[in-house]
Amino acid sequence: MAVHARRDGDEIVYSVADTGIGIPANQLDQIFGEFRQVDASISREFGGSGLGLSITKTFVELHGGHIWVESEPGRGSTFHFAIPLRAAEPSEVA
Repeated sequence: MAVHARRDGDEIVYSVADTGIGIPANQLDQIFGEFRQVDASISREFGGSGLGLSITKTFVELHGGHIWVESEPGRGSTFHFAIPLRAAEPSEVA
């Protein structure tokens, strides 16, 4: 697994890459939904409810950002999320 962060214009882009089983292209648009998992056998083997990516998407969007994934079956996936720089700064105290 690899984790990276970089500045891209007015946002910070975070990336998390793995070398897992990957996600078929026809399922990429579904994985951020609640209770969604690509392979039910994985949840039986490792546990999980299919809420993690949905919750992550909600938090990212609450900060004004967006999330996406790139994946190739058999080679792994890279999940990216971008947060505007202003949202990444500590809150100002009045």
